[in-house]
Amino acid sequence: MTGTRRYLIRAPLSQIVAIHARLMRFCSGNRFDGTRDEATEPARLPSKLQPRVHDLIPDSRMARHPQEENPMTLHSPGLLRSLVVCLWLIFLPSVLQAQTSPSFDGTTGVLRLPVVDVPGTGVVNATLGLSSQNPIQFTLQSASVLTSPPAVDNGTPRVVNGNTLYIPRVQVGSEFYELNMGVVSGDPIIFGNLQVVSVVPAATPTPSPTPAPTPTPTPTPDPAAASNARGQTQYAAQCASCHGSNGQGGALGPSVVDSAFTSFATLRTKISTTMPQGNPSACADTASSTCATDVANYIINVLRK
Repeated sequence: MTGTRRYLIRAPLSQIVAIHARLMRFCSGNRFDGTRDEATEPARLPSKLQPRVHDLIPDSRMARHPQEENPMTLHSPGLLRSLVVCLWLIFLPSVLQAQTSPSFDGTTGVLRLPVVDVPGTGVVNATLGLSSQNPIQFTLQSASVLTSPPAVDNGTPRVVNGNTLYIPRVQVGSEFYELNMGVVSGDPIIFGNLQVVSVVPAATPTPSPTPAPTPTPTPTPDPAAASNARGQTQYAAQCASCHGSNGQGGALGPSVVDSAFTSFATLRTKISTTMPQGNPSACADTASSTCATDVANYIINVLRK
């Protein structure tokens, strides 16, 4: 079978911490130029018994790299594996700290606890797998001590009384659970005797209210247009019979289109004081009527256009 190998740590937490510390000491003692610090350097064969580099490397390779004392320094599989392990140990804590809230995957049954406060050990990142549903039990799959842990508070999962894992809040489906689990086995570490302390429905997002439709603005009346409209009505009722419907004059009255009263003021005065003939007060401007003004506007703005 081909593919990436995955290794799960199944050991008591104390052993995991010890392994982590030994690996970190190994990383700090290695110098990835092919040598080691004197404090960790093992005994070597006398120089006379060590094979010469020239005897181990073909002449063609030495010709391409005449300046290298040991061209195979970084071609050692063991050294490359050591380098990968050390880089993993260095950068893993920062990756693990990206998420701090517990999460449960209902499909895989994996309970992830990125931050767990373990008194006497430190802050640990742990992964548990659902190993039994009746009764519910979780097996510790992996654990790692965080070298630069985030601050812990009352909402942080923690170990209490030495063997009880308390999880203040983890979402399972559409609800948040507060849980207690006790250690029922030490090798491997298995948590069971699950107690549900509280259940709170997960909040559903409140839909945003639909904004009220913007009312169509009422158009502002045009005073000039309104005066013209009133003037048209008054002209048809009191003026058209003498001056014609289009203002070109008739049998009884001259044209108002070609009238000598060319300005608005003179035309308005003429209408207000003398028109209609025989009853001038019928279209006079008063406190309650704008008849003369409206008719003058209609003649100038409509009939004379």
